[in-house]
Amino acid sequence: MNSNRKVSRNTAAEEAAIKAQSTTDADLPESSDAELSRMRPFSDVVGKRMGHPPKEVKKERK
Repeated sequence: MNSNRKVSRNTAAEEAAIKAQSTTDADLPESSDAELSRMRPFSDVVGKRMGHPPKEVKKERK
């Protein structure tokens, strides 16, 4: 990876064009208040802990 790359920020005109285009995008409609009220956290939906299960026997520290 080239560490000499610089990230350039969008200009105000570019940001306005992006926001205008996103509001007219048929593939990504705005969520309604009813949809937002039905949303729940991922952990509530899945109902299980992610990752390794906790160890039954813990190591003794010296």
